[in-house]
Amino acid sequence: MQLLGEATQIRFATRDEFFMWHEGLSANELPDPTMPDIGKVLHNIFHVYNDAHAVCVWAAHNRQPIIDKLLLAIGGDR
Repeated sequence: MQLLGEATQIRFATRDEFFMWHEGLSANELPDPTMPDIGKVLHNIFHVYNDAHAVCVWAAHNRQPIIDKLLLAIGGDR
């Protein structure tokens, strides 16, 4: 959202007025409580990697067309 807002100059709320809270993993995706700490770390790294990969792919392939559509809708230019 920050990338889109900065590119289009759309701003409706300050950081103090808006934030996103991502709930934790569902119970089925949480590491086994008996898992050693290193297992939990590796499990979390796997999920962080997947999230980071999804954001990078979106930013590289989908962000600009969305920005272009938003700018066109508000009558802006690049």
